Amino acid sequence: NLVELDEAARGFGDWQLRFDEVRTALPDQTMTAITEQLDILSGDLPRILSRYMDALREDDETLASSVLADLATRLSDIEDLMVESLAQIQTRVADRMADTQRSLGLVLGS
Repeated sequence: NLVELDEAARGFGDWQLRFDEVRTALPDQTMTAITEQLDILSGDLPRILSRYMDALREDDETLASSVLADLATRLSDIEDLMVESLAQIQTRVADRMADTQRSLGLVLGS
């Protein structure tokens, strides 16, 4: 069981490292709501890992699965927020391009 705990901790730590690399690679001042949610989640990861490891130590598969499911839900919620934010950005860009084309048409007299 100790090896399983060690492997679980190492696997979670590896995942957390990749998560933090992605999180910190996001540009500053872009999609701040997403950045805030990722930062909050990052701050919660030590507690999540602790709950997960406690569940494994207690051999409580239900709790361990629940902890991971909660984490997956939070990540999915952040993903949904990101998709929504990207759609809003795409709409704003399309609107600006349409405005630019209309303005260009007025300048060119077409």
